[in-house]
Amino acid sequence: MRTIEHQLRSWLTPYNSVKDYIAGEGMDKNYTWAGDIKVLTMADLLNVCIFSYNESGNEWVRY
Repeated sequence: MRTIEHQLRSWLTPYNSVKDYIAGEGMDKNYTWAGDIKVLTMADLLNVCIFSYNESGNEWVRY
């Protein structure tokens, strides 16, 4: 089975790992906003579902 790092390899450039990407993008800080790819990555790393409300689509998005 492919790992999340293999699936997201193109998004990690120039980082060497998901951990480096999170630190390099500042996602390890409290109250930092994240885009779809970042939320997806965190959901996978934490092995949880993350729900985000999309106001423009008036719906919940599950990652």
